This record gives sequence, structure tokens and C-alpha cells, in this order.
Amino acid sequence: AGLLVRRQGGFLELLAEGRIAATDYRDTEVGGLPVDLSSRNATVKRARVRGSAPSSHYSRVFLEASINSVGYDMATPVSRNSEGYAVLAGMLLRLTDLVKLEVGAGYIHQTFDNPAIDSVGAVNFHLQVDWSPRPDWQIIASANRAVEPSPRLDVPAIIRSEFSLEAKKALGDRA
Repeated sequence: AGLLVRRQGGFLELLAEGRIAATDYRDTEVGGLPVDLSSRNATVKRARVRGSAPSSHYSRVFLEASINSVGYDMATPVSRNSEGYAVLAGMLLRLTDLVKLEVGAGYIHQTFDNPAIDSVGAVNFHLQVDWSPRPDWQIIASANRAVEPSPRLDVPAIIRSEFSLEAKKALGDRA
């Protein structure tokens, strides 16, 4: 579930977003023996705010901050729950009327409830290319980083790099 509120146009553009994602694994069988996977079940809560302002007629600078919480449903002898934050600074460039490029860099950090597990910090990044070859088509390529729950008991969370390519086609015309 999530909620996104955005103010676009004008000098200052703002975005606020909140998301809650629950992952529940179904039990399975290996060689006819049941395997309980409930230790993998987790809930991830995220909140993000972003502001941008024009730096020229064809570009905008942005600052983004986010927080997250990873909570596992099943208590284990060693807690794997964690909280973290990420910051990004970057620029949105309108390269042509058909191509927009958004690039950002920053820092991502995660702290674990168990003091025996060291905090993790890494370079954060965001890259997105948005191409509209025709009015009814949009092609988006992106790369991002995020903290996700781990499917393994010995690893409390992972910093995941995600690369995606998607195409959207409008099926109707709302003139």
C-alpha cells in the first residue's frame, strides 16, 4: 500500500510518499518434508520527501531524503530488524522535447537493532532516462538503490541495486 502526493509546476516542485510492503512466504516441501519459511516474512515501511527547483530553462536540481524500517514478523534469537535513511542530490535535464535524464548520487545507511551487527553504509544512486518516441509511447530505463529484507537467516538486510526497463503505451486518447 502506498500514498504519493505531488505538487508540480511553478518554481518549487514537491513530492511526499509513504509505502508499506509486506512479504509473506508460503511454506514448501523438499523431498516430501515440509519446510517452514515464515522466518522470511517481513514488513518494510518507507517514507520519502523530495523538492526540486529550476536551475535553467532545461534543468532542475533536486534533493531527496527517505527513511525506512525493516521488521521481520517472526522473532528469532538474534533480532534482524533495522532502520535506515538515504539522501540523494541530483539534476533533471530535459535533453530534447522527447528525452529527459535524471541523475542523482548520495548516501544510504542502515542500522540494526542487534548491536552485534555493524551498521551498513554505501553510495546511493539514482538514474532514469525517460524517452517518448511518440505521443502514445513512453520508454523508461532506471537504476536505483534500496534496502530490502533478506531471505536468509544469517543476513539481516540487503542493499539492493535495481535496474529496470519498462515501456508504456496509451490505449486511448483523452482529448
